[in-house]
Amino acid sequence: MKKTMMVMLMVICAMILTVSAFGTQDCFYVEGDEITRSELEEAQHNAEVLHAIGVSDSAPDEREVLAQTVRVSLLEAEFEEHGITLTPEEESQAENSYADTRAAILAAIEDGSTDPNAARQTLETVQAYWEAMGWTEEEYARRAGESMMVSMKKAKLIETVYAGDGAALEAKLDAETEQVLSEAGYGAS
Repeated sequence: MKKTMMVMLMVICAMILTVSAFGTQDCFYVEGDEITRSELEEAQHNAEVLHAIGVSDSAPDEREVLAQTVRVSLLEAEFEEHGITLTPEEESQAENSYADTRAAILAAIEDGSTDPNAARQTLETVQAYWEAMGWTEEEYARRAGESMMVSMKKAKLIETVYAGDGAALEAKLDAETEQVLSEAGYGAS
């Protein structure tokens, strides 16, 4: 359960990661989608919070945050290019993912099927995260749902377009991310 919640935190981080120093540009474009300075600043803050509360081992540098933001934009472009969508049922499942996971953790504590201290620590870490971000639990749940939708679409993309070969998608995203960063003046990693 703890791993599930930590993955949800990291997925959210991946969705909104950005950099604080964005050169002199107010924005740049990835596959026609604008990434603004404020989006990058929010993502950098998010990454710093995750590091501060112990969810990530190290605070990512500017390039890493920008790379993650670019990668998400490229992934969204892949979804659009290939018509990857979710059914209303899948969207509902994603929207309820945080509430369902929280309920499962509480039920596992109640029935004794998990270590209650570890489960409570997971819930406390998630709460510390949304509080540090200045969000309500409802805002966190909304963002977790959005992140889950991206994960579900990615799974569909891998299955339908990449014939189950997730490594092929990752390689393509890596190459395209490096190209965008190089063109933006961030050089090779």
